[in-house]
Amino acid sequence: MQEIKYKLSSLFLFFTMFLMFSCSDTQETGNLSDDGSRELSEVELNGRKVYRTYCLACHQKDGSGVRNMYPPVRESDWVEGDVKRLVDLIVNGLSGPIVVNGEEYNGVMPAQDYLTDDQIAAVLTYMRLNMGNKASEVTTEEVNRIRQEL
Repeated sequence: MQEIKYKLSSLFLFFTMFLMFSCSDTQETGNLSDDGSRELSEVELNGRKVYRTYCLACHQKDGSGVRNMYPPVRESDWVEGDVKRLVDLIVNGLSGPIVVNGEEYNGVMPAQDYLTDDQIAAVLTYMRLNMGNKASEVTTEEVNRIRQEL
């Protein structure tokens, strides 16, 4: 019994340290875009904060996702695509198969309906203007209108 407790404690410690180091911010970019080419707007900085708080664990710091588990948001046809679909995805979550950049993913994204319209607009703007994506920003008013339609 003692040996099992020791192994479980060791496993817990290893897992905790793994999470701490894998999620640590070792290469802070300050106010610069991820490629360092420009300063981020205040909306993008807020969006990066939301991303790092709620999205990073699954989609990774660089947005590359986890193959066969969590789709990428970097250079993503979904992120660059329909804003209504993105707002719906964040507010209501998603389960079941989807195809992102030609690859199928079949997982669950929990609803993030506790995020404010400002937070959703900021995180979508951050992702759509960074991580190799080239799409328009998303306004709080747009998120509010879409939420009312859902």
